[in-house]
Amino acid sequence: MREIESKSAYAPAKGIKLYYEIFGTGKPLVLIHGGGSSGLSDFKETVKRLHDQYQLILIDL
Repeated sequence: MREIESKSAYAPAKGIKLYYEIFGTGKPLVLIHGGGSSGLSDFKETVKRLHDQYQLILIDL
């Protein structure tokens, strides 16, 4: 499988730095994982299937 390009950064949110990653282009779709995990580990298959159709924004809690 080819590597999917992504952008990542921290955004200020009510006194904390919130980490996020963005994959793909298109209409934005925010994906929030459950506790005790991380965005890409929970949504790896989702990112592979949808990055060509959506701008996927994975937020790490």
